[in-house]
Amino acid sequence: MERGGRPGAVAPFAYPFGSRAQAMAAAAGGRRAGFTLVELMIVLVIVGLLASIALPNMYRMSRRAREAAVRQNMHLVQTAVEDFAVLSTGRYPDDGADVCDDGRTVEQLCPGQVYPENPFTKAPTVVVWDANPSTANPGEIGVNPATPAGYTIKGANSTGALFTTFLTTGS
Repeated sequence: MERGGRPGAVAPFAYPFGSRAQAMAAAAGGRRAGFTLVELMIVLVIVGLLASIALPNMYRMSRRAREAAVRQNMHLVQTAVEDFAVLSTGRYPDDGADVCDDGRTVEQLCPGQVYPENPFTKAPTVVVWDANPSTANPGEIGVNPATPAGYTIKGANSTGALFTTFLTTGS
C-alpha cells in the first residue's frame, strides 16, 4: 500500500487498539497485568523454607560469637592478673580485693578499669575468686584456685557449663 503518494512506501504497523500496552491488555482478556494468588502463595512458601533454614544457623552463630567473647574476656582477666604479678614482684592476687604494690586491684588493671562486658548480660562480667563460675550465669569467669603462686581461670559458656579450656599461670 502506498502512503503519501510515494510508490513502494509501506505503511508503519499500527496497533488496532492504540498502544502496545492496550493491545497486551486486550490479548489477556481485558485483565490487568499482575500476580495471581497462587503465585504469591508459592513465593511465601519459598521464603518460609529459606527462613526455616537460615534462622537456626543464625542463632547458633550468635551463641558461638558470645562464647568467643567470653573466652576473650577470660584472656583480658588473665592479662590483668599477669600485670598484677609484674607490678607485685611475681605475686599473684589471692582475691579480687587484693592490691598490687602500686595500690590497684585486678579490676583496675583491666582496660577501662572495669571487668569486660559479659556478652550474655551486657553488664560487667562477674569474676568470682577461689570458686568455679556459677552454672546459672553464662559468661561468668572464675579464678580457681587463686594463690600467690599461681591461678587457673575458668569461664561459663552459654548453657552455664564450664569451657573445656582453662587459662593457667604462664600459659
